[in-house]
Amino acid sequence: MRLPSETRSYVPSLLAVAEVLKNNAAYNITLKTIPNKVYFESVTINSQIDLAVVAKLTGLTMDEIYTLNPGFNRWATDPNGPHRLLIPVAKAHDFKAKLAALPVSEHIAWKQHRISRGESLSSIAARYQTSVTALKKLNRLTGNIIRTGHSLLIPVAKEEQPFYSLSADARKLKGRKKSNMDTRYIYSVKQGDNLWDIGRHYGLSVKQLAKWNGISSKSILKPGQKLTLWVKQNNKTSAAYIVRTGDSLWLIAKKFDVRIHDLLKWNNIKKGKYLQPGQSLIVQKTIADA
Repeated sequence: MRLPSETRSYVPSLLAVAEVLKNNAAYNITLKTIPNKVYFESVTINSQIDLAVVAKLTGLTMDEIYTLNPGFNRWATDPNGPHRLLIPVAKAHDFKAKLAALPVSEHIAWKQHRISRGESLSSIAARYQTSVTALKKLNRLTGNIIRTGHSLLIPVAKEEQPFYSLSADARKLKGRKKSNMDTRYIYSVKQGDNLWDIGRHYGLSVKQLAKWNGISSKSILKPGQKLTLWVKQNNKTSAAYIVRTGDSLWLIAKKFDVRIHDLLKWNNIKKGKYLQPGQSLIVQKTIADA
């Protein structure tokens, strides 16, 4: 069986560590004695839980929680399970007691998402970093059809992303600080998009896009997928758009990948006002400084 390239890259390091541990005296290294006793216990949670809640109930730091449970790299445990966590033995009993007293509804924070035209369960799941299965189960949906104007209950993090110190998103934020860029820009992938075209449009390299989003430079993008771009604050360019017959604020916002709220603000338009063919609108686009 051939190991994945990522795994193969760690093999020499693991062999070197094994050699040092086996012959530590020869390398003049003194190893501390580790007591031969159980350190952690597997605790069944029975549902998805925000890791910030786990930190509060156990008194553990986020680094400790992620180190003990490296399979979780988001702000919560996997919505589809397995619903269990590794907790130090010394804290396990108290944690189980506090968890039993905590209503399941408080394991995760929730928000109402109003379904917009053109959205699907998969695009909404990608936006909130959850799964279609979890959304269907939570909202008691038997199929994949959703209706514009209806609402979905969505699980969301209780804390800001930097709080989840070793999550994938927090690691991206640390990388952003080193890159001296100020503003996070979320791009929604459209049908036919690829990393090369998106990078060319925003003046970014495929390598940058792939690194920021934890994907391969050869990844095939899916419509509705969200990509993170880091751009310099207030680095924007304005353009005039002439309204055509059949246009609406929603269609124009989707075309330029901007928010309706911003279109209204840029053009001093009151919400609910109809557009007229031939009307000129200002559209600001964020441009990345590569």
